[in-house]
Amino acid sequence: PLRQFLSEIRQTVIEAVSHQNFPIGVLADLLGSKWSPGEGFPLFDVVVSLKNIHHHSLQQLAPSIMFTFEQDGWEIKGTLSYNTGRYRATTVEGLVRQYLLLLEGALADLDKAVSTVDLLSDEERRQILVTFNNTAADFPWTNGVHELVDRQAESVPNTDAVFYKEQHLSYVAL
Repeated sequence: PLRQFLSEIRQTVIEAVSHQNFPIGVLADLLGSKWSPGEGFPLFDVVVSLKNIHHHSLQQLAPSIMFTFEQDGWEIKGTLSYNTGRYRATTVEGLVRQYLLLLEGALADLDKAVSTVDLLSDEERRQILVTFNNTAADFPWTNGVHELVDRQAESVPNTDAVFYKEQHLSYVAL
């Protein structure tokens, strides 16, 4: 259940906080990674920062995506920064929508399994299952497959028809 999962996350965060001042340069050396501040640390591509816990030194990791949360009274406010060279705004907006759906689903019932929380809106689900899956097309099934291959061999004989690893066969070879 989600309640248990959140308890495990809480424990992990508590344990991680005790190691938060471990020098990132030392970690890079231990991992055999070449790294310098502002360059992007290969181990941390997505960072979640809690302002009242983490220091601003996480920015030096130069993550591709960084979620920053801050408690303000009874509210939790969040910001998101991302590498515009790697992600489009629409992609990040979709990520935020999915995160909000996750939060809504989780808060609605903390005793449900994490795997049952919806990450897609009704519109996105319909788009994937119906719109993208609408692949019906008229196809001349009056001919056999061998006749269709013959027709392709006549019109584009040297075009690759079959690929397997490094092997290619043209229509005329079939």
